[in-house]
Amino acid sequence: MQFAEKIYVDGKYYLIKDSNLVKICRGPDYNFNFCKKNGLFARWGKNKKDDPQYSPISGEILDIEVTTICNGKCPWCYKSNISIGKNMSLDMFKLILDKMGSQLTQVAIGADASATSNPYLFDMARYCRSIGVIPNITVSNISEDVAKELASIMGAVSVSNYSKDDCYNSIEMLNEHGLKQINMHFVLCEENMDRCFDTLEDIKNKKIPGLNSIVFLSLKKKGRGKNLNILSKNNYKKIIKYCIDNNINFGMDSCGAVKFLDVVKNNKHYKYFLTIAEPCEAACFSQYVNVDGFFFPCSFCEGTKGWENGIEINQETNYLKDIWYHPRVVSFRENICKNTHNCHEARECPLYKI
Repeated sequence: MQFAEKIYVDGKYYLIKDSNLVKICRGPDYNFNFCKKNGLFARWGKNKKDDPQYSPISGEILDIEVTTICNGKCPWCYKSNISIGKNMSLDMFKLILDKMGSQLTQVAIGADASATSNPYLFDMARYCRSIGVIPNITVSNISEDVAKELASIMGAVSVSNYSKDDCYNSIEMLNEHGLKQINMHFVLCEENMDRCFDTLEDIKNKKIPGLNSIVFLSLKKKGRGKNLNILSKNNYKKIIKYCIDNNINFGMDSCGAVKFLDVVKNNKHYKYFLTIAEPCEAACFSQYVNVDGFFFPCSFCEGTKGWENGIEINQETNYLKDIWYHPRVVSFRENICKNTHNCHEARECPLYKI
């Protein structure tokens, strides 16, 4: 092992060990294994059958916004980003990651459609690698040069499908440059239903070489997505059935985990699905920091009631004490852990109808 650290919380200690291939945590009630090569992650509590409701040592994953400048045209963008905005500095990025703690496994870098707005983007990704954290990113329309750079440094790249040609071309370039973990992000809404099945048919017929999986994102009625319609449970069920029947690799955001579990509850593989569908993680296992360096439980939480303003991270911040166990964060976490679906005992989004 290259690195080891003990984190003390409420009289308990948690040992973090880190190497080039794996990061592990061992503690009395919270443990995980994370493989840096393929992203495989396993978490358990007091024993292998115990599933902890939250991490006592702060989040495993960080969603961090490094720019608000974007020329993309995604009609459902909850950020409503345009060509005018701001970039996070490299120094602030480093400060935030340093404050997070050694338990951090992955960073989802919130950039722009073409990954060109923030001039320090690849320096940020390299810094992640230098401290044992795997950087990931979502794009939608990239150039050959950017594809090459992304393939060399990112653990995984997701390509948002708002334009078929841009999406498929971006995946093709990433594949040609050797990236193994390439996913497609597809926002589900009633307006996107036909496009979704067209895309699934292309995947079924092997028309998108290099694609690892399609990841379904749940529409949150925020930003440019306010006027779109949430996909009905019946239509959602048709999509999931099509994927299962045609052996299509698929996933979903944690926002949609309960909806997914509802539509597969009678499937013979339900117990397996229950183990891999991670419900709402906000302030439990993941966290979000905006371009100004303010913490929110998740990116969709920013600007909602009680979270009109985030919690600033600065040089004096003790992340565990001042952020992870801040009264506002603890209250949000407790509400999520209580807000569980009766059938699946899974944490549900407290802010949006999914």
